[in-house]
Amino acid sequence: MMQDGNNLKLLTIGGSGKIGKFCIQKWLEKGEIERVWNFDINKLDKKKVIDIQHNILEKKGYECLSRILIEEKPSKIIIFAGYDFPRSKEAKSYFSPYAIKMNESIKSWEINCMLPLLVLQCIHENKYKGITLTLIGSIYGERLPKVNLYSDEENIYKPVVYGMCKSALEYLNKQASITMAKIEGKSNIVRFGGIDIGIDEKFKKRYEHLSPTKKMVSLNSVYKTLTFIGIKNISDMNGAVIDVDSGMRHS
Repeated sequence: MMQDGNNLKLLTIGGSGKIGKFCIQKWLEKGEIERVWNFDINKLDKKKVIDIQHNILEKKGYECLSRILIEEKPSKIIIFAGYDFPRSKEAKSYFSPYAIKMNESIKSWEINCMLPLLVLQCIHENKYKGITLTLIGSIYGERLPKVNLYSDEENIYKPVVYGMCKSALEYLNKQASITMAKIEGKSNIVRFGGIDIGIDEKFKKRYEHLSPTKKMVSLNSVYKTLTFIGIKNISDMNGAVIDVDSGMRHS
């Protein structure tokens, strides 16, 4: 039997990071969500948030996900989890787009692609009805970063595996929009670029110089976008690709 979701229940994966934590707190404060189930190794430790430290890539975590979908019936799922190679102060520099270890490539694939795939598999198996799935993509799933974004000398790269995974995620969103629609659900992807979450100052200045708006994407803009796409019930928005990058992709 198909299950009907509750519009005020949210399930998140990787919601304990800076972006997820900021958005979840706002949604709870504004009463846009009444309960959150968050799969993450780190706890949010917030009222109305149930922290689940099981890994969905493992049997116990997958079974836990299935149980929550059937018993609690959250109508919204947002997958914040992602494996990036950010320009934080402690970030490792890559002097080739291919200079990445095998274990890093596998981890990037598992987190960026396999987690969403398993969530969709779980929804499909349980024929869970009326769910809104929101995926977090990147503008670099479609285009290459600018050559002078990471260094003035143009000799530092974002590993190409990141863009490969985000490109695959967009393909997954296409398929998901079709299968989800058959059970009155939908799937959309938001492609961010340059979110200001304590980025290295030199990188921030380069991004702002290259961006048409001369600034990075704020956390508040992320919150407003995900509220519109993932929380509000826009019945005809399905299979959409929304870019939020201060116009960087066009510069």
